[in-house]
Amino acid sequence: MPKVFDKELIKQRLVEYIDSIPDPNLPEFCSMLDDNPHRDTLYEWSNDEEVNKIYGFRHLLKRLHEKQESFLIRAKDVNPIMAIFRLKQPSFGYTDKQVIDQTNHNDAIVVKLVENEP
Repeated sequence: MPKVFDKELIKQRLVEYIDSIPDPNLPEFCSMLDDNPHRDTLYEWSNDEEVNKIYGFRHLLKRLHEKQESFLIRAKDVNPIMAIFRLKQPSFGYTDKQVIDQTNHNDAIVVKLVENEP
């Protein structure tokens, strides 16, 4: 039988957690208390239009990710390689990008034919 959660209580806990931690993350929140749902459940609630309309989990998860992103960009005591790695995760959308210019300028190549002398 699936566990039944008090969504309003979970919402209040999540808001308090986001407001109290400089670098919030969902796995930590979910593991803090035995009766918190798994992060997959929170993502399901954020994608469920009816649940999201009442409780606003989509907005809360975006707020959590934005606070994380802001922390990683500004933090001076975070290993820069770790910050870059975390920012490249899909939830933040940063990527390494290589741009190769493949434009063709249609410049004419002039070739002069020279006769060989015998």
